[in-house]
Amino acid sequence: MNRKKGFTLIEIMIVLSVIGLLSIILVPKIGAIKLQSKDNSVNTNVLLVRTYLQNRLAKDTSSYQSSINANQTKDQALTAILNNIETDMKSNFSGSNSLINPFNNSKSVTKDLSGNSSVLLSYSSNALPKDNDEIANNNTLPAGGNVKGNVVIIVYGSSGDKVGGYALYGIDSTGKITNPYIIKFKSSTVINENTNTNTDSGMETNVNKVANYIRINAIRRIIMGVPENRIYDVIQGPLYNYLNNKFTSGDASKHIVNPYYLNKDAIDDDGYHTNGDPGINRNYSIIVNANPSDYSNIDSKYSDHPGTVVAYVSKNPMGYVVYGVDKSGKMVYKTLINLSTEVTGDMTAALKNNVNSAASTLKNNLTANLKSAYDKYPQDTSRRTTELQSLAKNQLQQLNLKNSYIPDWTSIRTDTYNFDKDDGTSLVIELTPGNYVTDFKGTVIVDVLSDASGYEVYGIDYIGSKYDYIEVK
Repeated sequence: MNRKKGFTLIEIMIVLSVIGLLSIILVPKIGAIKLQSKDNSVNTNVLLVRTYLQNRLAKDTSSYQSSINANQTKDQALTAILNNIETDMKSNFSGSNSLINPFNNSKSVTKDLSGNSSVLLSYSSNALPKDNDEIANNNTLPAGGNVKGNVVIIVYGSSGDKVGGYALYGIDSTGKITNPYIIKFKSSTVINENTNTNTDSGMETNVNKVANYIRINAIRRIIMGVPENRIYDVIQGPLYNYLNNKFTSGDASKHIVNPYYLNKDAIDDDGYHTNGDPGINRNYSIIVNANPSDYSNIDSKYSDHPGTVVAYVSKNPMGYVVYGVDKSGKMVYKTLINLSTEVTGDMTAALKNNVNSAASTLKNNLTANLKSAYDKYPQDTSRRTTELQSLAKNQLQQLNLKNSYIPDWTSIRTDTYNFDKDDGTSLVIELTPGNYVTDFKGTVIVDVLSDASGYEVYGIDYIGSKYDYIEVK
């Protein structure tokens, strides 16, 4: 007799045992992966808020000092700053730019510490923590499971000889403080030429303005793929022209003015670029030395020019040095810009977040996009591809993505013909075949799959490689 087809009881029990064993092994791992993904989202939110706070630092420094000068209490001054941050963040982080708490999907920015939000705001009359470890180990700061997923901003005022600023961190899946940062207000005290007392002079502000502008241009050079053996030539030549165009032309309010000689806002290049330059014989606001002949005395060479910001090109490490000269001729606020370390892991994390945002938007619209394209061109794959590209552009431009390495680059391209490396691209749709894909560093690339069944999304990192490839179909 033929045996009846089917499974024996033992076979069924074996299969169930295997399934049970796999569940025991895999389910916890899946849960852990989901939690890790949410923790990564919190860290990304912290990085976005960090950039936001750094951009408003000068504004809040001035606001705090003005409030104190107007005889307001520290609490009143901090409350005013906190209210301004709350109002601005609700405007800047709204719609598609909202910061989302990955654990409760809240998008709100609030001073309410109940935890039903994405960003918690508070202030403290204590001294600003001295380092990130002090934030992480401070059990008096908002933390715990009820506020997990939040980004927390604590504003501190000045205390004695210590400047104020922001303490910034996230709350991970366990309720612990993660990714803490300290951002200090700008110090506003230098010696005034006439009174010899502490006044609100602009020496440190001037140094920071010059250094930050040079840093942005340094990153541009890295992103735009300058060969390593040509870096020195490339950063050396345009330094004077860049600073001269930035700080002495156009809007006078943007000038760098020597704080001791307020009528001096000229920039000198120490004879390197200007034919017949009589040498440094005036009280400049900025002195550029793009080709120092003697590095041994460069940090004291301009001691007889108080109030000047000095910027020079450095060979070891390759990059720039910026410092100020105080009333006594001493070097102050020295800032080193090392090209080998300017591109950070935070920037690459922002690129990953941009890729995920674009992929998520396309995934949410995929069914509708495919139907629209097929309804219009059921027999023409090429035209369906063009339609899918057009729909993607309309949907993705709402994200207002910023190039992860150069945040002021926000433009979207739909082709790569007549490519200009410095066109400020953050997103490319319809990538034209070719070898120059590596030039789009820091951008998100979106292309329609060859069979018009969906999209492929990925980023281009700072060495020109594909990063975080995602297929949406």
